[in-house]
Amino acid sequence: MQKGAVVKPSSTIERQYSAVLVAMVKRMNKELLAEIPKAYARRDDEFLSEEIAQDESAAVWLRKYVNRFFSRWQKRFDKMAEARAKWFTEQTEKASTKQIKAMLKESGIAIEFRTTKYVNNILQASMAENVDLIKSIPAQEHDKVLGIVSRGIQAGNDQMFIKEELQKQFGVPEKRARLIARDQSLKAMQSVARARASEAGIKIGVWKHRSGSKVPRKSHLAMNGKEFEIEKGMFDPDPKVQRYIHCGELISCRCSFSPVLSSFDPNAMAKDSVTLTISKK
Repeated sequence: MQKGAVVKPSSTIERQYSAVLVAMVKRMNKELLAEIPKAYARRDDEFLSEEIAQDESAAVWLRKYVNRFFSRWQKRFDKMAEARAKWFTEQTEKASTKQIKAMLKESGIAIEFRTTKYVNNILQASMAENVDLIKSIPAQEHDKVLGIVSRGIQAGNDQMFIKEELQKQFGVPEKRARLIARDQSLKAMQSVARARASEAGIKIGVWKHRSGSKVPRKSHLAMNGKEFEIEKGMFDPDPKVQRYIHCGELISCRCSFSPVLSSFDPNAMAKDSVTLTISKK
């Protein structure tokens, strides 16, 4: 059985993607910390000057202030999401296709891939998922910050206490931004590689387990080294899954696959997607 190399995510793409997301989160958090004393000062001024409704409590006013803050940042993330997700999917497609081409070339099969509806659908789905994930970062932090501010005021704590609690929370969205970059990098890479291998007439892959956490999935450990149909995937017997899955599909799954090059069948190629040259070594 002649196997190609293991399809791997691009560490460069992941690192660049993660850096942009984390930098955006840090800017938002830095501005939030700077806004807290301003919010308290403005609240006190408006209460003293009676510029706000007399039946509006300080807690309600601060919640509105936080809502306005995150409304501004949500728009910034929304604007960034489309461009960043587009860049990510385009770079991933190039890197993944390059890997499959290199593997085939090693075995004497030279292929030039064309953009196809099949691959384009994968890229569009990946882009949409990444846009949603990026947009969800400030939305999730918004809820947590509201909870901290509300609990702080209700307990009679001052702004310093709230700032300290916020700083403890800041590691969560940064960690999530890194997870998005890491998880999506592997998922997108595997999806495109699968499509390209299938278009090239390679039908069989070998599952390669790579743990994504301290407690690896037992079912994925058992899959390691086993052959599967690339288009179909492999059945995951885990009681929580119980279906056919692909490498990298489940959250934090770092598994990959090696194309079985000896399963190459030129008659099974997608004729509209590749230009083929075979040179026997």
